[in-house]
Amino acid sequence: MYYYTNELTLDLPEIVGDRSINILTATDPQRGVPFQIIISRDLLLGGETLQQCFDRQVGQMTRQTQAFKASVKRAVQIGPDKLEGMEIESSFVQASTTFHQIQAMWVVKTPQMMVLTLSSQIPIHDGHRKIWQHALDSLHHRPADPQPTPTNAP
Repeated sequence: MYYYTNELTLDLPEIVGDRSINILTATDPQRGVPFQIIISRDLLLGGETLQQCFDRQVGQMTRQTQAFKASVKRAVQIGPDKLEGMEIESSFVQASTTFHQIQAMWVVKTPQMMVLTLSSQIPIHDGHRKIWQHALDSLHHRPADPQPTPTNAP
């Protein structure tokens, strides 16, 4: 299979599950504070539905972090294809630091799913939400293993 990132393409044996993570850092335009946009890949387990996976992962966060609070949980539509997803806005303490997040998860092709996270050490505000909504609305999927491009490699 051909595996693509922004920087490279690899020819690999068939991958059972892609659990890779991309972490991008941006600066809050209103306050100048950095925040992260995290793209991660995961799998639905044992035939679970997206809702069951969402509930399982919220349960894990509740157990694995301190002071976990979910202020918003809702169904959302992702990108121009209106993929069905789940969204949560939450805060928690980990290693004595408070994190504030918005996360969305959706199924790409069962059992493969994606999770998009906006994470900040300051409370989520309207500027974050504007960036978040733009990211969700603009999200386009591309084939995970498109046809390889011929190269002139020796």
